[in-house]
This record gives sequence, structure tokens and C-alpha cells, in this order.
Amino acid sequence: MIMTAVASPAARAPESTIDRPGAEPATTSWIQRFHESHLRRVGPSVLVILPFLALFAIFLFWPIASMLMRSLNADGLASFDNFTLQNYAQILTDDLLLKIELRTLRLALFTTVLTMAIGFPMAYLLSRMKPKIAVMLLLLVLIPYFVPTVVRLFSLTVTLSPFGLINSITQALGWGKFDLLFNTQATLLGMVVYQLPMMTLLLYSGLSRIDTNLMVAARTLGARPSKAFFTIYLPLAWPVMLSSMLLIFVLSLSFFLVPSILGGGDNATMSVFIRQRVEYFQWGQAATMGIVLLFTTLTGYILSMRLGGGASVSLAGAISTKGITDREKLHGTPATWLCAFMSIIGLILLLVPVLLVFPLAFGKSPRVIFPPRGFTWDWFASVLTTNDWIPPLLKSLGTGFAVALLAVGIALSVARFLQRITKPAIRSLVLGLVFAPMVTPGILLAIGLYDVQAQLGLLGHGIGLILAHTVIALPLCFAVINSALAGSDVNLEHAAWTLGASRVRTFWDIVVRSKMGSIIGAGVIAFMCSWDDVIIALFQTGLQKTLPVTIYRYLETGVVPQVPAISSLLVLMVLAGMAIWLIFTRRAERRAKPVAASTSTPAQERN
Repeated sequence: MIMTAVASPAARAPESTIDRPGAEPATTSWIQRFHESHLRRVGPSVLVILPFLALFAIFLFWPIASMLMRSLNADGLASFDNFTLQNYAQILTDDLLLKIELRTLRLALFTTVLTMAIGFPMAYLLSRMKPKIAVMLLLLVLIPYFVPTVVRLFSLTVTLSPFGLINSITQALGWGKFDLLFNTQATLLGMVVYQLPMMTLLLYSGLSRIDTNLMVAARTLGARPSKAFFTIYLPLAWPVMLSSMLLIFVLSLSFFLVPSILGGGDNATMSVFIRQRVEYFQWGQAATMGIVLLFTTLTGYILSMRLGGGASVSLAGAISTKGITDREKLHGTPATWLCAFMSIIGLILLLVPVLLVFPLAFGKSPRVIFPPRGFTWDWFASVLTTNDWIPPLLKSLGTGFAVALLAVGIALSVARFLQRITKPAIRSLVLGLVFAPMVTPGILLAIGLYDVQAQLGLLGHGIGLILAHTVIALPLCFAVINSALAGSDVNLEHAAWTLGASRVRTFWDIVVRSKMGSIIGAGVIAFMCSWDDVIIALFQTGLQKTLPVTIYRYLETGVVPQVPAISSLLVLMVLAGMAIWLIFTRRAERRAKPVAASTSTPAQERN
């Protein structure tokens, strides 16, 4: 009754018109409309995403703001006193800093060109194949992407070392040894191997949407295949190629692990320089370089999205957009054979370093060399029994599972919030906030979190690392869950509410349980993001390191035989995870076929 009286303008109209004719009804009506349309509808929705807003405010925007303040302070302090632009001026005038910046730009540019030269033929060939074959080959391309970065770096160090794979082959051929490690060429190779899966996936997602019937029509009208490709196909593919190159270039600017391990002391990049300045407590230069990286990355990311039309990368979406061209056979032209040759080179670059860890794990020599000497299981026993590896392994596992649970919960709340919001401006703002960690350079976020958590007293504590990893894992976790929830039928929820079910139970029984496969997949992705991180954990963990940081320390000081043993176990985990995913995907497809057949109309059955 009280709510009815407040909500009814007519009930208060006579009382209002006695004192202030014509004024009070309008005021009361405005308050009532605001209460009904905003507080009741938007208020509970905002409460749902409060954990997300609090997490990002403390562990993303505060660190960035702290670094911005340090870059504008003469003493490198997070203070508004002693405001100066001297640090930014030094970046543009100091010879050493200019040399580091130019080296970083050259590495990013060469990485982009080489990944495009290898990735485009691979993506083009995959986009013209049958979907099932394309997916299987694309999984081979993506296997190294899911293997932890430190494992791939270890494989590359062995491949390029004086006692590694390449020098063993050159010595057997009588060509002698080559200096392949700790130089610019090694850094470039490592960056290409790291970025090639992403470039291939970006290109494949875009090229699969091009209607190749236009090529068929051009050849039917008498155009040569080369002319049809350069006049029809390439102009359609150019926006995808340009946006992909720009995105890869921007991501390559902020590389830290690859140049720090493969580049050596004389090949420092901007990210390596930032870490060095922090170690010497020169926060002003470190923060300034990080802010410059952030501005460059943000600009490149916006340009990439505008050139690419804001399209998202989706394997399933790329396949489903293909039409009758799936049945068009690839012709054995010189261009096709060239694409096949480049694809073989790309697969060798991606898979050989990953597979190399298995024979190295069984060698008897206390020094990691290729080919391995003898056969032993001792290094696996050492990994699974000694205190050098068990605590880091348990810490990484515990942190990863906690991050998976927290990231999935927050991603569900944000995706649910977006379902209730219809205004495009609010949706765009929330989406921009969610994906902000992907734009932020890892080294800038790492030193910013180190600064903030030192003030909060969270350094060395597990909760600080969990919250930091949740920030970097949330974007990909949210992308999977939001895509799954976007296809849910809201009418089913309304029907459950009508029948008396609570909103919490309805959300769990109808939404969450029906999308459990995607939610579990999102949790796995969040776990892998936490498991793979080295940069943030390098600054966050105290005496007890995570497993990737432990391997990274050995890569810096000297590799022991336990490193290939633990690396081979990690690769097996990735392969097992992908196999399980394939099995569940096939089962889901088999279950979906009878449902689709039972819901088909008579007209569809006749067709």
C-alpha cells in the first residue's frame, strides 16, 4: 500500500495543487519516473558489477595512475609535487634511450613483416580447406600458443645454443658452429615464433569471411588466377591484413620475456629497460617509458579495431560464415604450392621447439645438450620429490584455481549486467573497461602493481597475486562467457519467474547450467593465463616463486636438467587438455544433431 501511494501521481495531485498549483505534480512525477526507471532497474545491476569495478579500480587504474604521477615527478615519486616534463623530454633527446626505442621499433616491425609473410599463406590455405581439416590444422598452429611461454623460451635456447639442435646439424654437415644465441637475430626469431599463432588466427578469422565465389566468377569471365587474386581477393583481404599487422606490431613493442632471455645484455628493449630502471630505483624513467608504451599500444589498438571493423576473433564464427565455397577444391597452382611450403615452414618453427623438450628430459648428462646422452627417469623423480620444484608447482596450481573461480564469477556478473543494459554508450564503456588489461603493457602493469601492493602490504601474499592475475585473466574469460550468455533465451527466465522461482535459482538452473561447457572453458582459460604469467609474478612473489618464475630464473642463470623434465610435463598437460576439449566438442555435436533434426519443419525436411 505504501508503494502504491508513492507510485500514484493522481493520489497526490489534489494535495500538491493547494499550495503550488501546477508545480508539484510535475516535480513529483519526475522523481517517481527516475525512481522507477533507474533505481529499481539499474540500481541492482550496478551492485552486481561492484566487485569488478573495485577490482579494476585498485589493481588496474590505480597502478597506471601511480606510474603516470611518477613520470611527471622530478624525483620519480607518486606525488603531485615537483611537477615536470623532464622525463618525457629525456626520452626524446637521450642517445641511449633513443637507441633502445629504435631497437624496439625495428624488432616490432621485422616481427610483423615476417609473421605476415609466414602467417598469410598459412591462413589463406586454411581458409580454403574443408572446415574439419582446417580446424585440425589450426589446432596444431595453436598448440604452442597454449604452452607456457617459459617452456617455449627454453626450447629456443636449446635450439640456438652452441650445443643445440641447429649447431648439431651444421656440425654434422661440416659447416661448423654459429653464434645464434644472445643477439638480435635470436630475439627476432623468438618474437616471430611467439606471434605467429596469433597472426594466423587473426588472418584466418578474417579471410574465412571473404566470398571466394567472386574469384570463381572472375576466372569464369576469363581473368587469370593471379589477376583475380590481386584485383579482387587482395583488396578484400587488405583491411584484415592491415589491422592484424598493426595489432601484432603494437603487441611486439611491449615484449619482455623474449628479449630478456634470447637477446642478451646488449639487446635491451623498452620493457627490459623498464625493469632495469626499477631495479636501480629510477622510477621516473621507468614510469615514463611505460606510459609511452601504454599510449602507443592504446593508439595502435584503436586504429586496429577501426581498420578491422571491430570484428572479434572467433574460430567457430570464421567457419560458420563460409558458404558453398567450402566445397570448392584447391587447385594445384604454383601459388597453392607456395602457400603449402610456407605452411610447412611455419609448422616446423612452431612445433619443433615444443617437441624438443621430450628427448632432452631423458638425457643422463647434468648439462642440457643436444642430442641427449643416455636415458634416465631421474630428472622427473627430482621434479616430483624435491623442495626446489614442489612448492612452486603447488603455488602455481593453487593460484591458478583461485584465479579461475574468481575470474569466472566476476565475468558472469559483468556479462549478466550487460544483458540488462540497453544503452549502447554504457555497454561500450563497460566493454572498454573489461578489455583494458589487454591494452596495458605487461611490464607497466607489473611495476604499477608492485608499487600499489607495496603500499597495501600485499607483496609476497597469495591474495595479492590472485587478484593481480584475475585482472589479466578476466578479459578472455569474459569474452567466452559473454558470447555464451548472448545466445541464451531470456523468455525462459521470465517463465520461471512467473512460476515462482527466485532470480538466483533461475539464473543457476537455466542460465549457468545450460552454459556450463563454456563456463568451464572460460575457467580453463583463466587458469592458463595465471599459469603462464611471469612478468607480474616476478615482481609479486617473495621468496616463494611460482613455477614459471622458477623456470625463468634458471633460464637467466643456467638451465638444469630438471627444466626439460618439468617442461615436458607441462606440454603433456596442454595436449591432454586439447584432447579432452576435442572429445567433449564431438560429443556435443553428436547430441545437437538429433535435437536439430527433431525441431526441423516439414518444409525443411522436404528440402
